[in-house]
Amino acid sequence: MRCPACQSQSIGDETACPRCGFSIGIVDRMLGAAQPLDTPVADLSGALKAAETRRIAAVVKRIEHRYPQAQLALVVSPVPADVPLAVYIFWLFNRGRISSAVEREGDNHLVLLLIDPGEAKGGRAACMIGYGLEPLIEQSQLDQCLAHIKPELTAGDHAGAAIRFFESIEPVLHAASQMCGVETEENDEPAAATTT
Repeated sequence: MRCPACQSQSIGDETACPRCGFSIGIVDRMLGAAQPLDTPVADLSGALKAAETRRIAAVVKRIEHRYPQAQLALVVSPVPADVPLAVYIFWLFNRGRISSAVEREGDNHLVLLLIDPGEAKGGRAACMIGYGLEPLIEQSQLDQCLAHIKPELTAGDHAGAAIRFFESIEPVLHAASQMCGVETEENDEPAAATTT
């Protein structure tokens, strides 16, 4: 996978980047032990209302039912100012115990969305996918899904941003499942993500 610090290829979850020396251990020393995260929604900031959490969970449940190989999760958390967003989501992905221990390496099909609500303009977001999805989903596709949620983030609508992101990633998962010849729970095409 891509190093979250210098963006070079490739780094495992326990090895140091050969280019810049980054390792997950460095982040562990900075941030301490990560708490186990609730799935599919872990709101560590208190930014979401209970009804919003339920709406997001319902969208995730529908998509996961259609694509049972995939796991979707949202973390809403303030990110320390001295920690880059890419490094923080890498740490959460590997230390938050969202995926089970058996979902390592190529068996990990997690799509993790991180929203940091602390920014003045409503927040910022990052996405990370598991090793099993990396051969099937391009970074440019993830970037497009993140671009779709900028209006909601700017407005401070974190629930709306999460829902739009997951609805945007659904056609991407559909294309990935077709590449693998995997049958989905429904035969019809997923609705295309709306853009503004």
